[in-house]
Amino acid sequence: MTLAVAIKCPVSAPSSKPKCPYPGMKPFTEENSSHFFGRSDEIEELIQRLRKNSFITLIGPSGSGKSSLVFAGLIPALKSSGLFDSGEWLVRSMRPGEEPLSNLKTILGSEPTNLTLAVTDTLAREPNAQRLLLIVDQFEEVFTLSQPEERDKFQQALLDLVKTPNCYVILTVRADFYPDLMESSLWEKIQSHRLEVSRLDEAGLEEAIVKPAEDVSVFIENSLVERLVADAGKEPGVLPLLQETMVLLWEKIERRFLPFKAYQTLVLTSTAYKNLDGRQLTGLQVAIANHADSVLRNLSQEHKSIVRRIFLRLIQFNQGRDPTRRQQSIESLSSVNDDPIIFNETIEHLAKNRLLTKSGQDTTNTESKDSGTNTEDKDSTTNTESKDSSTNTEDKDSRKNVDISHETLITSWKALQEWIEKRQEAEQTRRRFVLKVEEWERLRERNGGLLDEAELAEVRRWLKSPDASELGYSEALNELVEVSDSVIQEAKEKERIAQKNKEAAKQRELQLREEKIEQERIAQKNEEAARQRELQLREEKIEQERIAQKNEEAAKQRELQLREEKIEQERIAQKNEEAAKQRELQLREEKIEQERIAQKNEEAAKQRELQLREEKIEQERIAQKNEEEARQRELQLFKETIEQEKIAKEQERIAKEQERRARRRTQIAGVSIIAVIFLGGLTWQYLQQSKTDQLIREAVIGVTTPDIVLQLAQRSPNYLKVADKAKNAGNVEKALTDYRFLVSLRNLEERIDQNSEEFAKLSKEREIIQEIATQAENSLAQVISQSRLPQLETELQQGDFGKLQQSNSSTADSPEFGDVSQYENQYTGALRTTYAILMREAGAHADRNNDGYLTEGEEKLLPCQTLKEIEELWRQFTQNRCGWYGSEDFFEDPDCRELEGITLTSKVSILSRVYLMEKRLVEECQVVSPSQ
Repeated sequence: MTLAVAIKCPVSAPSSKPKCPYPGMKPFTEENSSHFFGRSDEIEELIQRLRKNSFITLIGPSGSGKSSLVFAGLIPALKSSGLFDSGEWLVRSMRPGEEPLSNLKTILGSEPTNLTLAVTDTLAREPNAQRLLLIVDQFEEVFTLSQPEERDKFQQALLDLVKTPNCYVILTVRADFYPDLMESSLWEKIQSHRLEVSRLDEAGLEEAIVKPAEDVSVFIENSLVERLVADAGKEPGVLPLLQETMVLLWEKIERRFLPFKAYQTLVLTSTAYKNLDGRQLTGLQVAIANHADSVLRNLSQEHKSIVRRIFLRLIQFNQGRDPTRRQQSIESLSSVNDDPIIFNETIEHLAKNRLLTKSGQDTTNTESKDSGTNTEDKDSTTNTESKDSSTNTEDKDSRKNVDISHETLITSWKALQEWIEKRQEAEQTRRRFVLKVEEWERLRERNGGLLDEAELAEVRRWLKSPDASELGYSEALNELVEVSDSVIQEAKEKERIAQKNKEAAKQRELQLREEKIEQERIAQKNEEAARQRELQLREEKIEQERIAQKNEEAAKQRELQLREEKIEQERIAQKNEEAAKQRELQLREEKIEQERIAQKNEEAAKQRELQLREEKIEQERIAQKNEEEARQRELQLFKETIEQEKIAKEQERIAKEQERRARRRTQIAGVSIIAVIFLGGLTWQYLQQSKTDQLIREAVIGVTTPDIVLQLAQRSPNYLKVADKAKNAGNVEKALTDYRFLVSLRNLEERIDQNSEEFAKLSKEREIIQEIATQAENSLAQVISQSRLPQLETELQQGDFGKLQQSNSSTADSPEFGDVSQYENQYTGALRTTYAILMREAGAHADRNNDGYLTEGEEKLLPCQTLKEIEELWRQFTQNRCGWYGSEDFFEDPDCRELEGITLTSKVSILSRVYLMEKRLVEECQVVSPSQ
């Protein structure tokens, strides 16, 4: 209903304000999915991707709506979709947190060692559940919160889950974490199966604004919608801002009408909308910031101090990247000096006003067979409750987790940014102390993790600083300080005793030194006696040296003799080296002779190759002859069709005569007239289709004239409708036949004289014919995909890849190839089905002359979409080893052990027509690229 029409309606009695359909900064969930709009195309694409692959990664900026798309868009669509097998979806969702592997264990209910068994047990515990959908929301926490070893094990577990039957995995991750994704072990999988979640366009934004309000019969003034869309701009992360702004505007509803002046009051009169510290802000950002400021405005200073501490503890400071949210338990947000009542009041106040979200016992993971989404806890604490009630609430809430509603609050709220700038370094110091406390609690039984004297001094200085008062700390930190101080004092006492013992040791050392002096005097006396003995020994040494000199002289003579012997040995070695060079020269000449012989053999091989090429040309000539004979057969069929048309015309004349006579007959004869008219209509329709068939045959096989082109442009659209009707009626065989006739028009342009002026005037008609051929190709691919590819998928899934059977018949090209006259029967398994889909009447029937090969022009009859789907199926069930193209070319692929190291192209084309398949796959369909 428009505003003008609504104004003319009688004014009804005021009604109660309808419930707000917007979720604010929280993501949409399955419970409010009926108000989720603007993402229908993305939902459909996700469903189609899940049909083909069990792994998808949604990547987009913060606030682009990734979580809402999954929980409020995809999950309800999956439950209502009939595209999957029977049985229900079992949805499990989680956030990685600091221990993603442990959270995955909680999701599956067992250790993630045997994932196939874990998935099977999980499904078995839920009645009617056939498929498990695991959603890992905010996957970037793997890089910001978890340790490298834990991160690697978790990613490997996800890779294993993707390979597990009946298990599907969806990740959501912020786009600014692309560098981390590219370095991760999941990148190869993510790169092939990712969906970029872009911002909503203006139409989508308008739908997200207007549609939820229409659901509850509220009209939004057009100027307000236009301003909200304009303020949203082209930024990708505005959806939480927009939804929260709508929650704030909802309070301004006047008789189910939301006027533009409500936005003026909320935002446009604010000075922040015009300029805030030199930063240009949108109205949506100002609305959120104003709301956050208003939530804190009437709080006491004690409440505000707790607010600042809570928000700082809920932020992850990332080096080189904007801060992100950091989910924490309520217990970890409290401080030793907090009044429990005031602390609980602050938490409840922030949650009630949508600045924080509270979740269950552990929001790192949730599970639900119905929706798989988190449900926010209701507020449970008021200012008027007693202290005992608050204490009970504290005990219950301490096991819950708290998170900032959305990261857009971090970037839009100036007060929070100022707190971060002022206290970020101090908060990081506090977290370092928290880690030290955790280490001590873990190692305290072994007296480990205590502070040393320098660390103790640092902690004591911090505890006396304003930062400690502002940011708070736990009683455990005080306990760590006391225990560390006690241990240090005890160590100092031990050191004092050790010092005393050291003094006594010095006295003993002095006594020992005097005794040593006496010993040295005696030693000196002994030394004098030793000197006399040394003099005597020196004289003996001189005599020994004289004897040694004599021996040295004899040694020199021996050395000279050895040197002369060495010169002689070197001369002999040089002679041997010369002989070796001569031998090497001889071997080189022998190698040159061998290379000459090899070159001669190579020449002979080239001659053999030339002979084989000539044989191949002869084979193609024979094939061309067979094709000509096939054309003659087609012309014969044309003549027979003309004869059938004559017979049909005669039947029509007889029917008219019977109609004239029937006017004079009784009512019974009237029934006969109706039957004749009905048969005449069928005959006319048959004649029209037969004539179109003959026109196509004449255009493709015979001589193409301008008149034929003109008639084809007029008749082919109706022929396409007949084929579509057969497809929709489930008449697969007729639909395949009719679509193949139309696809044959692909080759029409090659039979047209491009220099003819008459054909040049028919450019529009030729475009119509080619467009009909393109539509027919797409429809033909759809029919094949629905009726033929399921058999191929079943065979590949069962591992029945098939093989090319050798033939001993005289018609075989070569002993190692199959008998092409047997067509698909020369293969087994999935190869047989692949060949039949491409070459035979069961599918595209590209082998129109039925010679068992692709001849020139027949490759254009292969639907591109069918080639792509066959490639995907073979790649999927051979772990990406087998497909149309190998690692080097279209002939061999050593990795494809399922086809004995041969590509699918070579197997299906039997080598002699690979170049036609290559032309179709690379140049025309672009199924594979030349650089692949």
